[in-house]
Amino acid sequence: MEEKNTIGRILAIDTGSTSTKVGYFVDGKLLFEEKLIHSAEEIGRFKHVMDQDKLRRDAIMGFLQKKGIALQDLDIIMARGGLFAPVRTGVYRVNRDMRDVLLTCRDGTHACNLSAVIADDISELVNEVRHEKGLPAPFGLCHAYIADPPMADEMLPECRLGGIPEFPRRAFFHALNSRATVKQYLRDHGHKENDVTAIVAHMGGGITVTLHRNGQVIDTNNGLGGDGPFTPERAGTCPAFPLIEMCFSGQYTEGEVKKKILGKGGAVAYFGTNDLKIIEDRALAGDADCETFLNAYCLNIAKYIASEAATVEGKVDVILLTGGTANSKSLCEAIRRRHRPRRGLTEQLHKHLFRQVRNQAADVLRKRLPRRFGRVRYRNVHQVIRPTERSVLPALVRKVGTVIDPFNITDNHLHSHLQPRHQRIQGRLFQAGERPQLPGGHFPFPGDGIHHHPLHPFRAILFLRPPPGHQFQRNFP
Repeated sequence: MEEKNTIGRILAIDTGSTSTKVGYFVDGKLLFEEKLIHSAEEIGRFKHVMDQDKLRRDAIMGFLQKKGIALQDLDIIMARGGLFAPVRTGVYRVNRDMRDVLLTCRDGTHACNLSAVIADDISELVNEVRHEKGLPAPFGLCHAYIADPPMADEMLPECRLGGIPEFPRRAFFHALNSRATVKQYLRDHGHKENDVTAIVAHMGGGITVTLHRNGQVIDTNNGLGGDGPFTPERAGTCPAFPLIEMCFSGQYTEGEVKKKILGKGGAVAYFGTNDLKIIEDRALAGDADCETFLNAYCLNIAKYIASEAATVEGKVDVILLTGGTANSKSLCEAIRRRHRPRRGLTEQLHKHLFRQVRNQAADVLRKRLPRRFGRVRYRNVHQVIRPTERSVLPALVRKVGTVIDPFNITDNHLHSHLQPRHQRIQGRLFQAGERPQLPGGHFPFPGDGIHHHPLHPFRAILFLRPPPGHQFQRNFP
């Protein structure tokens, strides 16, 4: 095959709560796919989920060895996106800053945080093996990337606003599968551009209902934050006052309350199982409680679909159902019946996670996406600053107005009113319009993040990565 038609050799990694899914592609074709199960005994040995990295990495290396896949044969490692501060959907290269955020679980604790870390470790091993053996690298150094992280934030401003300022609505959804489902629909119906308005309901252990318009996810629920329909194991949106009373009753610890909402809610709370197939069988056998639960389950999903339609004044082209529950024709039909005016626009699609990962990886290898696109800019403000072709630093200085450079050290020149939870740095203040340069004259990508200045809401602090050898201790918020 000619090089111009070669897509490359891709290893895809998806770490879940109790399993690790691995896929291996050669020139776009899936050769091997396996779900590596980790027993409760294995998982139980670790106090924290991020301590499982060696266990899962060894399992993946065992998979590669069993299938006869040499490390030097890998061109790119694609991983499931982890939990870090909101960014736009797309492909991001794993770097040191992303690793730090995921390892510390700064923005959330979930097994998906392991994917990028393990992928980055394996990519380094690939490069070491190639260097030691003097082997060529057809696509350059092997790097690890993530695609469509779950906290990708493209929501409309009015969709972010909550009932009180302390509780804004946050994007937290099945970004990878949701976007892959829309792309599959576009391919199946001959669309050359992503020009549709679609509502996607991902129905699995967690449920997220997302509104897609022209390729952007402009509204969604927080599937891991107690916002949305109840699921086989999650409580979904709960009434506030009874929840407050439970928290202060003295009968539950904080962890126990969170577990009732996430893990022991939904079907688990009612029937002790998160397997909807068992509940369906019981309902067919005449169990009235199971039948009522399934009716409520479908009704809640239908309600959230309807609420998303209101965001675009009902102008929806298609409603797509995906996830594990989409395998149940009876439950999908029950949801369709709730949307009779759009019955012909409701389609049933299933998971194609690895297909989406393959497509994203192929784009990188074909250089359709610049590799610097993956330099992640962490921040806790809602405004998202896009990756650019040029150096982002001058643009950010013009955008946010104030930047602190920790490399031009001056004695006792520090704003003492910075947020105390941040590492206090000594540095020079750059004003809007300046073009600060680091040693060597280059303009680096941001490192730890952009954070609101506490006294100047329209200014921000940009933390930059220190040069080699510089002792600079990071302290995440």
